[in-house]
Amino acid sequence: MKWTKVLLSVSALAAAGAVLVGKSVQDKKRKDELDAFLMPEEENTIQVDVPIKEQDVFNKIQSDLTDLSSDEEQEVSLSFQCTDPSLIDHISDFCSQHELSASFNLEDGLIDIDLGQRDVSDYTSILDELCSYFKSGSIRYLGAHYTKD
Repeated sequence: MKWTKVLLSVSALAAAGAVLVGKSVQDKKRKDELDAFLMPEEENTIQVDVPIKEQDVFNKIQSDLTDLSSDEEQEVSLSFQCTDPSLIDHISDFCSQHELSASFNLEDGLIDIDLGQRDVSDYTSILDELCSYFKSGSIRYLGAHYTKD
């Protein structure tokens, strides 16, 4: 009878150990599946660029120009980065139509448009038309700054 109790105790411990090992293996498998779902490999990752809404860009530019307009003796420039060469041509035409001077770095896709010395209200019509180029998503507003002499 004593050996039976020992044998039953050992088998109960073995069964409990087997349950714990099975549980840990199952938890590791679930963790690996969850990791694979939440953090997929880069090859399977889908990236979607969400273009900035025109109104957001318009408000950002207008806010920057308002901040810079305190010193009316300085000329203000807007900086953009563009990845589409044909869009750079359209912006060049836009600057010509509005008699704005602009510098283009085609290698990096950087555009600086010199707005000159104007009141903030003078910028509104130009900005409305300029912000229409943001629909394509291949142009990004970098900021406004004083033009260096």
